[in-house]
Amino acid sequence: NISFRRVVNEEQLLPILRANGFEVFDPAERSVREQAAIFADAEAIVSPHSSAMTNLVFCRPGTAVMEIFAADYFDVSFWTAATSSACRYFAVMGERVGQDVPRTVIEARRQDIVVTSQLLASSLDAFCSNRQPAGGAPSPL
Repeated sequence: NISFRRVVNEEQLLPILRANGFEVFDPAERSVREQAAIFADAEAIVSPHSSAMTNLVFCRPGTAVMEIFAADYFDVSFWTAATSSACRYFAVMGERVGQDVPRTVIEARRQDIVVTSQLLASSLDAFCSNRQPAGGAPSPL
């Protein structure tokens, strides 16, 4: 139900996430209280860059967080929230496929996200094996 910053190939990625033990939910379909409880209970969170990531403030210390960005946009806001909550933060940069290079930051911010199955699988491998140090600076996997 969103008009921008969509994960274009989400249907290809969901089986990979489920195979790695992730449960999928749409925060827009949950109350704020339910979202807070889900994030507080999570051991790991994988999400595209979105306002739903504000729920990171409810995470327990040590929660692993993987934020997925479009090819031409990166924002440290949720890295700040994650590390302030003592979470382990990972960033994955998507790929530009069939999209023009954005001319402005606003265009880049609104760009749809494309993550290949191979990139998600290799990123989850690194994510799940804890190869990035806790509290480290955000770096693409």
